[in-house]
Amino acid sequence: MNRWFAAIALTATAFTACITPDWSGGAPARVAAYTVEDGELVPEAPSETDGDATRPLPEHQLALHRAIWERIRQIVPERYQRYIKRFVIDSDGFLGVTAFVGPVDPEQPPDLSAWTLGVDIVDAVDHMGDFWDEELDRTLIHEFAHILSLNSEQADVIADGDPDDLSWIETWDFSKQYRTYNNTVLRPDSYLNRFFLQFWGADLMEEWIAIEFGNDKDYWTARTAFSARYHTDFVSEYAMSNPDEDFAESFLIFVVEDEIPQRDLGSHRKVRFFYDFPELVAMRDQMRAALPEEYDKPRVPGAQ
Repeated sequence: MNRWFAAIALTATAFTACITPDWSGGAPARVAAYTVEDGELVPEAPSETDGDATRPLPEHQLALHRAIWERIRQIVPERYQRYIKRFVIDSDGFLGVTAFVGPVDPEQPPDLSAWTLGVDIVDAVDHMGDFWDEELDRTLIHEFAHILSLNSEQADVIADGDPDDLSWIETWDFSKQYRTYNNTVLRPDSYLNRFFLQFWGADLMEEWIAIEFGNDKDYWTARTAFSARYHTDFVSEYAMSNPDEDFAESFLIFVVEDEIPQRDLGSHRKVRFFYDFPELVAMRDQMRAALPEEYDKPRVPGAQ
C-alpha cells in the first residue's frame, strides 16, 4: 500500500479490532464505540470481531469516555459537530496514533457528511485518570481540521472510482484542483483547495509524488532531502506528510498561537492564510475560548 494511504489503513483497523489492547504495536484495539445522536453518546452493540467487548466496562471508564466526548464538544464548533456520527475509544499503545477521523462507512464511495472520530484512551488519559490535556486539545484541533476541510460542503466523491486504482495520479491536473484519497475531489472554492493551490500546486505535488510513489530503496534519502529543502515551508515535520496533514497542522498553529507569524517563510504564510477568512477567525476565537490559559499537564512526554 502506498504511503499516502497508510493512515487510512490505520483508521480501518480500528473498526475490526478486539477490546484487549495489543501492546506489541499491532492493530488498534477497540475499547468502546458509540453512535452520536443529538450530541449524546449511544453505546453500540459489539460486533462479532470485538471479542471481549461483550464484557461491561466499569462505570469509571465509561465516565472517562463521556468526559473526552464533552471535551470534543467544547472544542469543535457546534456547526460542525453534526458531522460526527460515531465516536470510538481505542488504543494502539502509548505514543501511537492519538486520534483519527474517517468516514463512518469505510466502503466506497464514502459519505463525507458522516464521520467517525476516534481517540486513543492511553494517549488521552494517564494512569491516574487525568487528561494529558494539552496533548488531547491539540490533537482534537488537528483532527477537526480534517473534518473542516473534507466534509460534504467542501468536497465531492467520484462515486465510481476504484480506491485501489491510483493511475489517476499520473493524469490529474493538480494545477487546477486538488484530489486526495478515497476519490475525494476538493471543490474549487474550498479551504483545502485554495490552500493547496497557493502552497503546493502542480510543481511541489509532482516532486512529492515522485518520492511517495518512487523507489522504496531510495525513499528515506529522498524524503530527508525533501525535508531539508522545504524545512521552513512547513509548520512541523508531520505537515510534510501530504497536503491534508499540512492543512491540519497549519490550522492547529493558527488556533493555538497567540500572535500572527510575520516572517516571510512558507510556514508563516500558511498560518496567515487562515486569517483571510473572517469566519475562520471567528471560529478561532470561539475555539480558543475553550482552551485554558495554562495547562496542568502540558504535553505527553516524548510526543512529537
